[in-house]
Amino acid sequence: MRLLQRIPDTYFLVYKPIVELRKASMEAETILIGPFGIEIIYELNLLRGTKIYPMHEKSWYKEQEGAYSKILSPMIALKQS
Repeated sequence: MRLLQRIPDTYFLVYKPIVELRKASMEAETILIGPFGIEIIYELNLLRGTKIYPMHEKSWYKEQEGAYSKILSPMIALKQS
């Protein structure tokens, strides 16, 4: 909710729109349309203090409480949006 309070009135936020492409529906990422361009926002749901290390095009690493684990790169989902 705080994000919406910080966005000026000249911007339009589309939260998780359902788009139809070639007779198939899909959910896209959040889109922020402004006077100078369009931004696609991908939300990572991680615990506070988690560190992210982008390593490869398809996978990233996250460090949470000293333990490392591999996660799928959000860039893949952004390219599909």
